Amino acid sequence: MERTIVVNVLADNGTEELRLSLIDRGGERVIESSRTFSGKQIFAGMDFLEAFQRFRSAVESEGFLILCQGSSRYFTTSPMLKEASKGLKGYSVRIGKSTSRDDVVDLFDAATQDTVVSANEQREYVEKWLKSLKN
Repeated sequence: MERTIVVNVLADNGTEELRLSLIDRGGERVIESSRTFSGKQIFAGMDFLEAFQRFRSAVESEGFLILCQGSSRYFTTSPMLKEASKGLKGYSVRIGKSTSRDDVVDLFDAATQDTVVSANEQREYVEKWLKSLKN
C-alpha cells in the first residue's frame, strides 16, 4: 500500500504545504516527506504513528508544527485502535470524558492552529485527561 497525502506545517512566517507518501512495507510503515527535516526525508516505524512521531520530532526541532490531528493537544490512541489501524487512527479526547467511536480521528486529518501543540504539551494534556477519568 502506498498513498500520498498533503499536510500543512506552521512556522513563524506562515504555513507550508508538504506532500507525504505513506508506505506500508509489511512489518515497517514509512513516511516519506517532500521536504528534508533534520537531514532526513524518510521516517520509519512499526506503525504509522511511530513513523509520524519520528517525523514530528524532526519537524518540531526545526521550529515547525504539523497542522494535523496527530499533533493536536487532544490526540491519543489505544493499543487496540493503533493495531487495528496500523497507527493511522486515534481519539480526540476531552478532560473528564471517556472515549467513544464518535471520538475517532485520522492521524493526518487537518487540525486548527489553536489545537496544535508540541509533543510535550500533548503528552501533558493526555496525562491530565487520564487522571480526570479516575476522579
